[in-house]
Amino acid sequence: MPPEQNMSLDELQALSGTLHLQSPDELRQSMERLMANLPPEVQAVFRQHAADAAARAPRPRLCDLSAAELRALGGEELDSVVYDYVSEQVDKGDDPVAALLALPRGLQVFYLSFIVEVEVMNGGLDQFFSNPSGAMAELVAPALRDLGAHEAAALFERAMSVASDEAALDRLNAPFVALAQAFPALRAGYVTAHEAQFLPGR
Repeated sequence: MPPEQNMSLDELQALSGTLHLQSPDELRQSMERLMANLPPEVQAVFRQHAADAAARAPRPRLCDLSAAELRALGGEELDSVVYDYVSEQVDKGDDPVAALLALPRGLQVFYLSFIVEVEVMNGGLDQFFSNPSGAMAELVAPALRDLGAHEAAALFERAMSVASDEAALDRLNAPFVALAQAFPALRAGYVTAHEAQFLPGR
């Protein structure tokens, strides 16, 4: 039976609300129904993206953090793999801040600099403070200082002092984004220079 076309908005909303409950087969069928509502050229783009994603090797995953594993990571892979590792640890408990503080200092610095960079690059400082990441705001400036991003740390402290004023935060977005562009290189250098701070018991 061909997939239904022209689903109503109510049908689309009902379907999207149940995707997380579906088996893999049901999910494939639902995705086909959703795709059938798109123009053919858009369907082709989505199918190509899916094929490209399936062809890529899965990104590495850290299980037990070791010096050898850290040294084997590089480039964009370093950011995503270490972020994934720390996120798993942070998400295990009821208190993400306490879980983060229980990790070695290197992982804290890495994670905090990464989340503030991503949040601000995506939606500005207001997004950082309004999302769950805002619970870690007090930890960010010290982490940025440890990373060597002193100017960004000072700017973030200014942002904290005006966090309830969206217009004031907006004025700080562009300067912070400009500084945050250096964070990936700083993180890579930090891992090399402070390897021991990433390992358990440090």
